[in-house]
Amino acid sequence: MKRKINMGLLICGLIFLCGCGSKDLTKCVTQKQTKVEVGTNINLSDLFECDEEVQIGFKNSDSFNPNKVGTYSIEATISDGSNKIDNNYLINVYDDVSPIINADDIIIYENDDIDLTKKVSVEDNSGEKIEAIIAEQDVDINNPGKYFVKYTAKDSSGNISEKQ
Repeated sequence: MKRKINMGLLICGLIFLCGCGSKDLTKCVTQKQTKVEVGTNINLSDLFECDEEVQIGFKNSDSFNPNKVGTYSIEATISDGSNKIDNNYLINVYDDVSPIINADDIIIYENDDIDLTKKVSVEDNSGEKIEAIIAEQDVDINNPGKYFVKYTAKDSSGNISEKQ
């Protein structure tokens, strides 16, 4: 009986020495953010916090683009000097901000060429080039008066804005 107990202790010792007793390095890394607003000036390292003496490196950091909407799978290597593991993290770059339409009044004189988009521009947090579209207009060039034009703009994330 005594021999079996010693053999059991020996097996437990071997299991411990083979790595079953080593810490889980993924628990030494905290992902501070899983979502980032498009256009945010941020590095991957800003999104993670590591315990003391634990380092994180990114294998595909060049694939992360905080200026482009999407879900990015980041391959990371976590190490503490004696142990090293690979882990994947997801980061979602989102856009929920509508474009801003800038439009000034337009004065049209008799015999002028009419360009209702001449003084209209669109800004968006994504940095993409967006043009305003005339959604409604009731301009009658044969009758002097004040008329309204309604513009809309839509970014690639589906955010829509209107301006009259």
